[in-house]
Amino acid sequence: ECQELCVKSWQGSPLADPEHAYLKRKGISGYLLHGYKDSLMVPMYQGDSMSGMQFIAPDGSKTFKTGSKLKGSMYLLTGKNKSVLCEGFATAASIQQATGYIVYIAFNAGNLVEVAKQFNFDFIAADNDHHTEGNPGLTKAQEAAKLCGAKVVYPMGIKGTDFNDLHCERGIEAVRGYDMKYYESITIGFLIVFLVLASVAVARLTQIKDEAVRMREADEAIQI
Repeated sequence: ECQELCVKSWQGSPLADPEHAYLKRKGISGYLLHGYKDSLMVPMYQGDSMSGMQFIAPDGSKTFKTGSKLKGSMYLLTGKNKSVLCEGFATAASIQQATGYIVYIAFNAGNLVEVAKQFNFDFIAADNDHHTEGNPGLTKAQEAAKLCGAKVVYPMGIKGTDFNDLHCERGIEAVRGYDMKYYESITIGFLIVFLVLASVAVARLTQIKDEAVRMREADEAIQI
């Protein structure tokens, strides 16, 4: 059976070569991935049971071992404080490296929803598939977020689509810019600006009202 073979392959394989071409090109660590021939092995789990295996070749092409159960499967990179859900390993590695958060890997956009049914997340880090009609990465992330109460974040203004692309194009600090604290500070900043503008508007309306009252009183004085 596929699952038994995956367990045996995982247990009998070495840790991935840190100089693996895919890891080097993506600027990420292999964390605790294993290696099989020239590919990286990303295990898939449902609960505590291994449900399949993804293989990532040096050129970045990805395949699943025949018989792998994708629906509802995930893999996680350990961390602390906040939890994030995303699609692929490279994206997860960049986010974990930037934030130190727990990052769950759903393997593709469609499976985000299935994993979101099982856990609550602080963030869903969406692929911004702006080159693809309907933007499936963002659409599925928004759908998943409704199930688990997460905030959706996604990279903007880059050639690529995901947070590893952001990492590669602009550096790890750009990924850290999407950290929860930064997100909250932006949200609070907008709130402060709104409150300031609202108070200014109220003050101006009060001034206009007072001026109108004075003008009316002046008109009445003239008439008398």
